[in-house]
Amino acid sequence: MGSAASAVGEVPGAELRLPTTGLKFTVNQLRSLNSYVDSLYDEDQKGRMSTEVESAIESLVQRIVDGAGQRDPRFRCSHIIALHRGKKMRSRSLEYLVTLDSLPILNSGENCRLQDGPTGYGKIRLTGRDADKWEEFLTPSGYLCRDKVVERWVELIARCATARGAGGVRVLCARAAARAQPYQYCYLQRASPVQVSSEGRLAIVEGAAWVMVRAGGGRADAKLVLGARARGCSRAAYVPQSYYAVAVGPPTSVVCADRSSTWQLWDPYLEAALDAHLSDLSTVARVAGALNALVDKMREGSYQGTLRMVSRYMTSCSLRRRLDRCATLQNTYSRAFVSAHASHHMLLILDELVCICERGGVAGYVWGWGRGAGVRRGGRGGRGADWQQDAVCLRACLHTIHQMASNDEVPPTPAESLEIILFDRWENLNKEYKGSGPTYSRRQLRYLWRVADALVRCKNMIVCDNHSNFRANLIQVTAQGDDAIEELIHILAIMLDQARDLYTNNFQRHTVGELDKELSSYRYILIEVL
Repeated sequence: MGSAASAVGEVPGAELRLPTTGLKFTVNQLRSLNSYVDSLYDEDQKGRMSTEVESAIESLVQRIVDGAGQRDPRFRCSHIIALHRGKKMRSRSLEYLVTLDSLPILNSGENCRLQDGPTGYGKIRLTGRDADKWEEFLTPSGYLCRDKVVERWVELIARCATARGAGGVRVLCARAAARAQPYQYCYLQRASPVQVSSEGRLAIVEGAAWVMVRAGGGRADAKLVLGARARGCSRAAYVPQSYYAVAVGPPTSVVCADRSSTWQLWDPYLEAALDAHLSDLSTVARVAGALNALVDKMREGSYQGTLRMVSRYMTSCSLRRRLDRCATLQNTYSRAFVSAHASHHMLLILDELVCICERGGVAGYVWGWGRGAGVRRGGRGGRGADWQQDAVCLRACLHTIHQMASNDEVPPTPAESLEIILFDRWENLNKEYKGSGPTYSRRQLRYLWRVADALVRCKNMIVCDNHSNFRANLIQVTAQGDDAIEELIHILAIMLDQARDLYTNNFQRHTVGELDKELSSYRYILIEVL
């Protein structure tokens, strides 16, 4: 996941240089952008569908899916899986996975097997009675043809769009669906039925992956996708179970012998569990909401061009990979994904998306597939020119954010204000005393004693000491157990850490040719600190 050089620049808390676009952000700029992340998150929350509208659309979906199952028992569904519930990066549409419960669970017996295909894909092979039931949808080699199944299902749904059905299926969140068995379930339902508007129409999303159900004059919609349960999966899978073979075909960039009978593999339970692991008030959730709002802006053409290929799911995968990289950082504060680093993480995720659009690479998370498999539905195959256009749009978004940060003046934090006051007082003391030799006045020594005493008091109030290489080395070469020496070591370690940090910051601002290989700058800073 990147080179060592790029990994150093990804550590939060310092200046940031984006590896792909080369944009540089100072600490103050990153701090000012944290408020922009919050405003984007609030914007994303305001744009979400209300509970009343969602309930009405869900009842309409239940009625349509139940009607399709009554017309053709092979497409009967016990319950629908709501993919949008609990998602940190949620689409403006509701998303439902409709299961083919008349099919046995794949790999549960010899008559219904899921055979490995390209990474993240598989084929459904039917034999025996199951083959007889689905005979009209089978290829000559005995595989279930995805295109024929979707074509028949769309035909059934179109007939049921205006019909009045009982709505016998139930909707479950993805986390509960892993434990639900077909035709065996319990549920809670409203005492009074929800009034559903009769005004509805149906449209097919390009690519025949999703079926779009729109109601209320197109003001609200839901996306439906067909899938079959699978027990067990290939060794390339992230986890060995809870997968679904979904009626989504492979991209044109993937070499596949029988494309029409190849199904994409999803794990909605795992992804819902990953999202549920994080609070809705966490920094990760706020960054996800900010990215979601930016995706909407780029699709609306707020920046140069529009986003055509990059999907929300691809963006969420990039966020999860960023979380994994943070977990490998040495600094505990950096691993925590704190709110002070929100803009830092958001910028790196956007920069990684630029890299994927321009150069390709791994774009998935549960599966290690490339960018073509995560393309936005209706992306028309993912040509190279389309990816380059998305890269231009993402770059324009990052440049706009950089310009916004450059124009903002960030007030100093309370700690920085205190530091400025202390430095001013120390310089005033130096101006008052102008001795000829390296001596200190009584007032200067008293001031230094007060600072050292405050550092020791602070150390005694802290239960756990922060790790310091200087402190560990100094303790090794001195007598342990002496309180006075321990306090002196603590003060010296703070000075050395500050000198190192100042030198490191100066190191990052210069090119290799300007660096002092003998560390004379470091020694000068150390003398100044001491």
